[in-house]
Amino acid sequence: MELERVVQMEESIVENLNDLLEKRILRIVDNYQKENEANKNIPDILRALINSREGSLIIGFLRSSIVSESYAFYFGFYEDELFVEENPDYIILKLPIFFEGVEEDIIEIEKLLRRKFIRVFSSEIEEIRRHYMIKIFEKCEVLFKYILEEDKIGKKEGIQVFYGEYMGEKVTQIGIV
Repeated sequence: MELERVVQMEESIVENLNDLLEKRILRIVDNYQKENEANKNIPDILRALINSREGSLIIGFLRSSIVSESYAFYFGFYEDELFVEENPDYIILKLPIFFEGVEEDIIEIEKLLRRKFIRVFSSEIEEIRRHYMIKIFEKCEVLFKYILEEDKIGKKEGIQVFYGEYMGEKVTQIGIV
């Protein structure tokens, strides 16, 4: 019953959620464009992983980092099939700077829900927060496409770059470097 209620809550504020999500993605791209040390490392990490080899590159968000609020991404290079190779080269990078202000979004979501529902439990807010964060991570695909285009990561054509949830089903190609 509780899951049904969470779905009902999300559906009741879907337009507001979409607006918040679009604003959040613009802020994430803006945070990337502000030159700080974490941002400068991303193109270098991608170049180091590729290192003139044949294969595929995956940028995956870690769902577990939503719970821990560390907001981490997995950058891995696979010479064989994605997620099948036993020992790929990889690095996990925490990027909490990209998600500064997310709690303000959650407060806004909670206010919207309290206007529409008599009783809102903290567990429901937490579940909606997790769904919202997953949507943000999915939309970060835009940021990584931007990074690939802006920084011209690879000199060698033919390395496919994928984005999605680490070990997830929704992994899509976002570029070739």
